[in-house]
Amino acid sequence: MGGALLQGKDSKDRLWGWKDVNKTNKKKKSEGEIKFRQDTTKKNLIMILKGTALVLIAMISGYISSYYFVNNLYKSIAKNGGTQTIILEKDPSNTNFQMNSIYTIVQNAAPSVVGIGSSEESFVKNPLDNTGNVSGFVIRSDGYIVTNYHSIEKFQQILVKLPGQGSKPFHGKLVGFDKASDIALIKIEAVSLPVAKLGKLSNSKIGDMVISIANSKGEEYIGTVTTGIISSTNKKMEVGDAKSGEKNAYAILQTDLSLNIYNNGGIICNSAGEILGINSKKIDGKFNAQGLSHSIAVEEIKKIVDSILSFGEVKRPSLGFKGGTLIPKEAGDIEGVYVQSVTQDSGAAKAGIKATDIIIELDNKKIKKLEEIYTILEKKKVGDIVSCKIWRDGKAQELSVELGEANS
Repeated sequence: MGGALLQGKDSKDRLWGWKDVNKTNKKKKSEGEIKFRQDTTKKNLIMILKGTALVLIAMISGYISSYYFVNNLYKSIAKNGGTQTIILEKDPSNTNFQMNSIYTIVQNAAPSVVGIGSSEESFVKNPLDNTGNVSGFVIRSDGYIVTNYHSIEKFQQILVKLPGQGSKPFHGKLVGFDKASDIALIKIEAVSLPVAKLGKLSNSKIGDMVISIANSKGEEYIGTVTTGIISSTNKKMEVGDAKSGEKNAYAILQTDLSLNIYNNGGIICNSAGEILGINSKKIDGKFNAQGLSHSIAVEEIKKIVDSILSFGEVKRPSLGFKGGTLIPKEAGDIEGVYVQSVTQDSGAAKAGIKATDIIIELDNKKIKKLEEIYTILEKKKVGDIVSCKIWRDGKAQELSVELGEANS
């Protein structure tokens, strides 16, 4: 009877149920007892509340982290002087986020990249309309800045804006330029500027990652950033004197970077944030190579700047002749550089080098092609004396040549 009372239509809603405790005991008469079920409603409610609390905590933590990330992303150490704000470097105390390698490189190199324009209005134009401005980089902390010559050649005035929101442009003065390499040196009256770290193209390898950074508006880390790889480290750009026909060459960095007018005057740096070259659409236009870009190498930039600072102009060493690589007709023929003509009063002329001579050695190094002479002269300066071996009338002759100044 009791069992019947316990079996009702509402059994699924009860907190108790029927159980035969002697079901397995055949000797004893079956007896029943009531087994109460555990109330899970309260437990489930507690679990839901705990889960909700964890979600809320995660949301609040994420909001706080995001706030500090945005708030500190562009926080910099600034040196204030009058109305000027010079951004030096990012605050290293912020560790709330993980920086990728490209961001780190840009963060280290960008403070030295400046904007250059001809009016204050040019710095507030829409970036897509701001094609008259150009970028540049600080090469010396006392106010010397390198940029493209063709970009500023017709400026009525030169204004330089350092990286920093709202910073007032400096008036700049053109110190010197080298038209052939499209390099110009500008001076502004400022001190303790963040200086770009110069690398060495000679230490770079094909396949190394490179990054182009430009900032023609002079904003705080706002500009054009592209990435690519080095495809050649030993390319040369020949330049020559139209009158004498004498040629010289510049070392060129070849990459697959995507460069355009907005990159003009910007830097190309390696994965250590060291500058390997400067962008120039004029130089790049000399090479018709789709998918490749060309920039003046950092070694050339340094020599040009040093020459301008020392002499007020670019002095490039030269032997003083016009010629080309000799192509042997048969095995065993003399290899070297054929002298087509000699520039009057040049080092070559004074040393006794004549047309039809063949230069077979220079500076104690065997010469097989004209580019090898360029490579040797790159490491020399005007006034240096180098040994030169020529082939004339079936025999070799030793000469000494004082390097003169090239015209370009």
